[in-house]
Amino acid sequence: HGIAHDSQGNYYTDSILAHMCEIREITHDFFYEEIPREFSEGAVAFIPCLADGVPSPTKTLQRCDSEECGSVTEVKDGLVSHDGHVIYEYASLDQTGWYRCLATNMCGSVETAPIFINIRKGE
Repeated sequence: HGIAHDSQGNYYTDSILAHMCEIREITHDFFYEEIPREFSEGAVAFIPCLADGVPSPTKTLQRCDSEECGSVTEVKDGLVSHDGHVIYEYASLDQTGWYRCLATNMCGSVETAPIFINIRKGE
């Protein structure tokens, strides 16, 4: 067995590491299809970061230039929760677009499938 260490300098044998290490996209969660994908301009908008892992990953919400995510930028505006979700208190039309989550831990990283968030013009 080989020896591996995590970012805190803790050492593990490969066999132990394999049992305590996971990084994944959340695709079959009960809430996955229930998350609103459309919000009114000026309303509170919630954009989820649908990934998880053991140990808990660092999550970053990214905005994509298209559904293919050829180019991405980290979402830094809005309120970022400890789970990587982003909340816009006053959604604006320019926040309409494709979003995905990048989750990273000592096991590796995963990029979630992009979801389209639509901010519609307020009445």
